[in-house]
Amino acid sequence: MRKTILFALMCLATLSTKAQEKESATTPFFVEATQGAGTPCKKLHPIDANFNVGFQITKRFSVQTTLGTGYIIPKDGGVKDYNKFMNLGGGIGYVIHPANSKNKDEFAIRASYTASITSKDYSNNAFSAGLYWYPRHNTRSIEPIVGAGYNFMNFRKKGIPNYNGAFFSFGIRF
Repeated sequence: MRKTILFALMCLATLSTKAQEKESATTPFFVEATQGAGTPCKKLHPIDANFNVGFQITKRFSVQTTLGTGYIIPKDGGVKDYNKFMNLGGGIGYVIHPANSKNKDEFAIRASYTASITSKDYSNNAFSAGLYWYPRHNTRSIEPIVGAGYNFMNFRKKGIPNYNGAFFSFGIRF
């Protein structure tokens, strides 16, 4: 299933390259590095770092590939090797408020799915949806990005409850 979704996203990105070249002289690719944290839920408190590579299909629609690593901090606060996880997945985004000549800020809604690729103890499937803000100044190549939304993590190991909570992230966009 994951391979099919990833293959479909890559085909869609490849097919839309010609259409994007006609709309804009700038590159449709973007790279983001973010740091995030979730609200505590059921004695679990996730923190993570994500690396996104995305492709702007149209001025409003984008697809991303996400690689993230994080920790689940239990109630006692101990961070051990078994608390770590690394997830790989993808997502889609839609700009609900595009930048214009008066207002250079953009707001986008994004949804993503990731799955664990390394952890045995905290192996999970994660679904997230959120609202992201980033400025679109043509004079800068590095811009801030801030996001907030909802995250659901379905842990595959018995004894670890599923996580439902809000998240907040911040980072940079190239």
